[in-house]
Amino acid sequence: MRSASLPLWQRAAKMMQGEPQVADASAFYKQLRERLERERALPPAALTQLGAERAQAIADALTQSGVDGASYKVGAPEAADSPAAPTVALKLGLAAR
Repeated sequence: MRSASLPLWQRAAKMMQGEPQVADASAFYKQLRERLERERALPPAALTQLGAERAQAIADALTQSGVDGASYKVGAPEAADSPAAPTVALKLGLAAR
């Protein structure tokens, strides 16, 4: 996926910035994502598990910041409507007492 058409100085700059050494990074990332989706399909419960882990990470951060655990609760992940796009909808509810 490396482009030989990029001058050496541009490839070096991209390498130092942690970017792929290609002329069209969006095409590179699109191909990479398609390959990943093809070769590593997610199990059905993966996004639900990810949601639960994120919620717990937020709760842990609140607790470590000194927020009383009785003042919040972690609910179960819920499905959110999402347009057919390469994004994942995330619904976060937050309330204060």
